[in-house]
Formats: sequence, structure tokens, C-alpha cells
Amino acid sequence: MSRTGSITSESALARSISEATDTTVSASAFDRVITAVDASHYLLTPRAVVTPKSVAEIAELFAFATAQGEALTFRSGGTSLSGQASTANILVDTRKYFRHVEVLADGHVARVGPRCHSAPSQLATAAARPKTGAGSRKRDRVHDWRGRRQ
Repeated sequence: MSRTGSITSESALARSISEATDTTVSASAFDRVITAVDASHYLLTPRAVVTPKSVAEIAELFAFATAQGEALTFRSGGTSLSGQASTANILVDTRKYFRHVEVLADGHVARVGPRCHSAPSQLATAAARPKTGAGSRKRDRVHDWRGRRQ
């Protein structure tokens, strides 16, 4: 896979990202190799691993990448069998800071971050729903993503 940007070394790329954004950046060989591994048979080593803490930092990364002609690949969930989370460019790892769950509508709706799996969001919404009257246990069953009771 060819590199798209004009910054040639990993350390220079990490320095440039750090100067242009407020994100945490690593170009260490260990961080780049350990983050490159997913469930696919591909093994592309990113040139830099970026761990943003906010949406504003992600916006700064997009601005940097556009200005420098660099490619961003996001890794937010579990693993990839097809290599979607693999890159030889900049890997943006959102697994650490984007796990929030905001419970809305008396526990019937949840707004979740890209890293939050279904179990924490289901627990948060179930805990927020009122449990009163006969049959309340049936009403409080967890629903799947289609809205069907499980």
C-alpha cells in the first residue's frame, strides 16, 4: 500500500500531528504494531497511532489530514475480519474515549458513542426505566436493535 502524504518518517509525522492538533499521538514501533493487529489476515503497520479524546480533536485530525494529503483510518469497535481497521497511514483509535452512554426518554432511548457495545447501553436504559406494577419484568426485557424483545 502506498503512502499518500508528503511527510516521510513516522516520527516527523507524529510531530506534525502533535503540533497541529491536541490529540495523543504515538509513532513508537510497539504502539504501531500492537494497534495494527485485528482479526483479519492483513498486517499493515500504521505510520502513526492517534487517540483522540473528543469530536473537536477528530475535526482537527481531518483538517490536518486534508492539508497534508494524509489518509485516516478509524478503529472503533472490536475486530475486523476483512481488514477495514488496517492501514499503512494514520490510524485513529477511538476505542478508549468514546464509550459514553446517554440515556434519554425515561430509559427508552440511548445515545451511545462509537465504541460502546450493546450490553452497556442496554443495561443503562434498563436501569433508567421505571419498574412498577404487575408484569413489569416483561416490559423491562432488553430489546435488540430492531426493537424486538429478547
